[in-house]
Amino acid sequence: MPCIIHVEKVVGLNPYPSMFVPEAEIIGTAEGCSIVSVEAFGQSVEAEVNPDGSFTAHFGHINQRCGTRVKILATCLEGGPCEPYNNDLPVICDEQEHARPLYITYFDCQHYVCNVEIMNVQSTEAKCIVTAYGRPGLILWTDSLGLDPHATKRIKLNEQVKGQGHVTVEPAEPGHEFPSVMGFNIRRTWFSMGTQFVPFTRVP
Repeated sequence: MPCIIHVEKVVGLNPYPSMFVPEAEIIGTAEGCSIVSVEAFGQSVEAEVNPDGSFTAHFGHINQRCGTRVKILATCLEGGPCEPYNNDLPVICDEQEHARPLYITYFDCQHYVCNVEIMNVQSTEAKCIVTAYGRPGLILWTDSLGLDPHATKRIKLNEQVKGQGHVTVEPAEPGHEFPSVMGFNIRRTWFSMGTQFVPFTRVP
């Protein structure tokens, strides 16, 4: 039996409202091969081939935007010899997962001291995900935060990132809300100015 590997799709899992996914699965088929090695997202994952010829390779900690095309190299580790699969496919995301609200604002940590004030309006403990993007769109910093009921938490953004871009605050669970404000102050020792607050914009 000839050895044939084919990748059908890349599925983004648990997408954030910011259209990024923390993990994904690469799904495909393989004939004449029992174990497939899949390289993508800067990682290499081994996947067993099921009796029906299908395989699924799981990738975590990828921070990849939905719709982005990903380079995939799939080879046979056991079986074959087999022609490698070498192509690129887009990350497919379930649009229904984007029902969680997103709060977003611009930051300038080059000229200002920037603090993000995050408010948990839930009567229970809840988690949110804070992500800072640079001007080119790359992730500069991200973290998951837990807040007590009705608590407010301050993030000193200058300690995490430099330069300019935008920062988002999004709930870890659907139905939660985290309204936020950006506080900034001019970084000049000879000029004093009180902290100014700019509310985040809620989308959608």
